[in-house]
Amino acid sequence: MYSIGKVAKEFNLTVRTLRYYDEIDLLIPSRIADSGYRYYSKEDILVLQRVIALKKLGFQLEQVKSILNENDWEDIFEEQLIIIAKEKAHLDYLEKMLRLTQQLSFIEQDINWTNLFHYIGQTEEDQVKQMAYLKEFFSEKEREVFNNPLFHMGEKESMEIVYLLRIAREQKYENPSSMKSQTLA
Repeated sequence: MYSIGKVAKEFNLTVRTLRYYDEIDLLIPSRIADSGYRYYSKEDILVLQRVIALKKLGFQLEQVKSILNENDWEDIFEEQLIIIAKEKAHLDYLEKMLRLTQQLSFIEQDINWTNLFHYIGQTEEDQVKQMAYLKEFFSEKEREVFNNPLFHMGEKESMEIVYLLRIAREQKYENPSSMKSQTLA
């Protein structure tokens, strides 16, 4: 038998966490002494290892309990995979928006927060509006560059493109025969 303190230390948990697991009937110690001290068997330790593994896979305690008690793991694993896929897509979207913001701020040398707010949006409907916004303010080539997922600010070629877009935007109203325009050409 292992004391609650030893188990907590061994698995890098708090005693309070183990007591909470007991309270919600997730991990019930094999023995509780008259003093209230909890002791865990080897079988309890195996259950705790399962709980920790499932939590690291992103499962909520209720789901962990269901998996352990009812062996209803197949459906729950599938649901968890769907949740993770949605979270991953959301993170990919946020990364894309952050890169776009970084690129726009470099090109324009400022951030137009109103335009950025309208571009980023929150829903699929807003994403349609984003495309309309891009069409209004950027050329097809510029839109293609912004939407290319391989377009990372750290890559030399990407930085050159962003720099050229910035220079082109700055010199948009320059006389085509001017020295600046000829240098850019």
